[in-house]
Amino acid sequence: MTAAEPHPFTPEDEALLRGLARAVVDRGLAVPASLMLEGAVPMNFVLSQALAFFSPVVKIVYNSWQIDRFQELLEKRDAIPYILRAINELEEARRG
Repeated sequence: MTAAEPHPFTPEDEALLRGLARAVVDRGLAVPASLMLEGAVPMNFVLSQALAFFSPVVKIVYNSWQIDRFQELLEKRDAIPYILRAINELEEARRG
């Protein structure tokens, strides 16, 4: 993203995506999650549709609006790279 491009996420979206990244780092899963996400970048739309399919089951455990919003965010090409950057930043900060 260059300075001329508009920012694709609202502050609420950023908080949701960074919260996901923080949960990954807090559980010590930064490396496996990064590997999985790197492979998933070309399939972000397919992943969003899979989440839509499984959302009735996932919503039993997680907040409904967060799942719906995350599914919408996955349809944007910038979502997975944003999560990867957030995971890397948080992991670097954790390591000191």
